[in-house]
Amino acid sequence: TPITVIGIVGDATADGWPNDNNPKPDGVMTYNKTDRAWEISGVTLKAGDLKFRANYDWAINWGGTTDNLTQGGDNIKITESGTYDIKLYAWANGFAKCKITKK
Repeated sequence: TPITVIGIVGDATADGWPNDNNPKPDGVMTYNKTDRAWEISGVTLKAGDLKFRANYDWAINWGGTTDNLTQGGDNIKITESGTYDIKLYAWANGFAKCKITKK
């Protein structure tokens, strides 16, 4: 499945979990060819959960721990509200990780 967009979703984001009325995620990431990573800078998050979701659909989504994300994995915990930079490295099936850096 070609991935055309990845977004962050969850109650840690301003828009919360997407639903039928609002299927698009709050934080849409852009692809950085040099780093081979999807990224978003300066996103405001609150304490709560988030996941990564591709193509505005749950068919492809990542969760788990930041150093070991899996398809359909558990929600990622954000423990402190603030402004963050996020990079998602989703290189191959079975290998994905992310960096979530508080500014």
